[in-house]
Amino acid sequence: MCYSTFLHCLAPNKLVRISGHVPVWPSFVFLLYSFVFLCIPLYSSLPGFGPRRVVLRTAMVLVQMVIGLAVPNFDKILNLIGGSLITLCTFVLPPVMYMRLVEDRSDKSWPQRTIPLWEKVYLIEIICVGLCGGILSTITSAYELINPTGEGDVSCFSSFSKCGVE
Repeated sequence: MCYSTFLHCLAPNKLVRISGHVPVWPSFVFLLYSFVFLCIPLYSSLPGFGPRRVVLRTAMVLVQMVIGLAVPNFDKILNLIGGSLITLCTFVLPPVMYMRLVEDRSDKSWPQRTIPLWEKVYLIEIICVGLCGGILSTITSAYELINPTGEGDVSCFSSFSKCGVE
């Protein structure tokens, strides 16, 4: 009852009602720590601590920064990743691995299996459709990255005067 009475007084985002710069800090802290936590597995796979590890970590952060400056709209990168890697991981590799595992005769304790001809044709068709779709979507997303069309797609490297100006 009380909520429906005062609904018109509430802002959709509760952080907007807090005065000052308080809402900026939780977002900044969240982004900072999420970046650190997402990079930990990659950094821990590097060889022992030393100058080589420091140089590799610094180089990876610099590459990420350059990519962030070069591609202002993150959806372009997501299109490229989705067109190439996701298509490969969902359509192409599972049928290929299944056919290779079934035809593997290296371990004698595994039961002998065969793939019927209709199933092999179906799996090859899935691979071909996945490859065609992945190649086409990768080409289109790469073309959109190289030739930006929108107003917000201008890279900081092409025109420094347009960076950060809205």
